[in-house]
Amino acid sequence: MEPAKSEDRACELYELNPATIPGHKTPQQPATKAPVKPKRTDKDKKPCNLRPSRVIIICVSKKISRRAALRKVTGGSVAIVTAGSLSHRLQAADEASAPALKGRIHHSVCRWCYGKIPLDELCRAAKQIGIQSLDLMEPPDFPTLRKHGLICAMVSGSPGGIGSGLNRTENHDRIVAFFEKTAPIVADYGYPNIICMSGNRNGMNDEQGLENCVIGAKRIAPIAEKYNVTAYIELLNSKRDHHDYMCDHSSWGVELCKRVGSEHFKLLFDIYHMQIMEGELIATIRENHQGRTGCRCCGCGGSWPSAASGGWPTRRPRHTTR
Repeated sequence: MEPAKSEDRACELYELNPATIPGHKTPQQPATKAPVKPKRTDKDKKPCNLRPSRVIIICVSKKISRRAALRKVTGGSVAIVTAGSLSHRLQAADEASAPALKGRIHHSVCRWCYGKIPLDELCRAAKQIGIQSLDLMEPPDFPTLRKHGLICAMVSGSPGGIGSGLNRTENHDRIVAFFEKTAPIVADYGYPNIICMSGNRNGMNDEQGLENCVIGAKRIAPIAEKYNVTAYIELLNSKRDHHDYMCDHSSWGVELCKRVGSEHFKLLFDIYHMQIMEGELIATIRENHQGRTGCRCCGCGGSWPSAASGGWPTRRPRHTTR
């Protein structure tokens, strides 16, 4: 049977929804029961081959690598076997797409940031990703570094640590003894630098501390010169991380290096610490870097050329010192 033809557009609308046509009367139709629609069973449902068996959406607030995304997606035990194979392929793809290093930036990391990782394991991982140096290491660790083809661009171990340094004359003999013992070992391994600290004020005024540091540094500098290494005294912030530390402003540190007057005693200008204390980093570096200052980026990444070639050492994660 052909469908009834509508006389006009209004009638068509009326047939669809009489309530939308004001004034129209619905034709009388014989009362009929609405057909009962049979309930669908599972047998009536047809599978859709285009529907994925599992959809996972990951929302992240920062950029992650494909391997990190894979680890999040394949959390279930069923997916582990497949994920392992896929992970190797993704890793190979990441390595193949990574740009070749040009050798102009010398990256390093600080051992104390990864203290829970065995040294051998840390060295292998560092070497694999292109790190060249593990900083703030001491002579007993040097053979392990050499085994993995790494260096220590900034050697630590000066007695007294951060809080008790050159600003106290009673500390000078043991600090000098440390340099006499350590400098030849550092030189034998071909490492360039040894770090030292001013110490905390503990009530001492800055001018007295400066004079004491000059006395101690003038005893250190000839030792460093003899073995062709450089002693660096580090600038640290006393506002947030190292309260009461004396060498906390670049002007104080630069004046110390001027009074010592040696190419083998320099100031380690830590960008992280001096941004907290002073700001105006670029202007300060331009004014003071010639022959007196080395720079490093604590927590910022990247580095400048070797200190031995007149450049500025830097550091990350936390330190890169070269």
